[in-house]
Amino acid sequence: TIALEVYNDREIEGHFERRMWVSVSQTFSEERILRSMLRNLGDASVGDDRGELLRKINQYLIGKKYLIVMDDVWGHDFAWWERIFEGLPKGNGSSVIITSRIEKVVQKMGARENRIHWPKFPSRDDSWLLFRNIAFAASEGECKYPELENIGKEIVEKCK
Repeated sequence: TIALEVYNDREIEGHFERRMWVSVSQTFSEERILRSMLRNLGDASVGDDRGELLRKINQYLIGKKYLIVMDDVWGHDFAWWERIFEGLPKGNGSSVIITSRIEKVVQKMGARENRIHWPKFPSRDDSWLLFRNIAFAASEGECKYPELENIGKEIVEKCK
């Protein structure tokens, strides 16, 4: 993903003193997210409650420039994010990246409209060429499995 490319960029690595990649997904718990954040910081704490986990994260980040990527966020209730965000130190040029398949999610999580990146999707023809070249090992415009082209085109249509 674009976010992963940014996260792993050497210049970004050098810019932030602390970086955390947190996979949220559809089935998550606030505690799991906090523990994931701590693991990213090199802390495998067990047995603490959410408040204590957040305090530990704050201690690791206070005075530091950090980057947090909240990847693949779903849902409609963002009270968990409000609690986590409120507990993070502010300033120092820190950043949070939120990725989601759902447009409203990043807006509800507080992202400003001028800071939201909406990826541009390839055209139908470009999508088909990409799919054909990868799935059918097409080279120089020739598909090795012409009998599967119609099925492939159906798959490409469903990916839009």
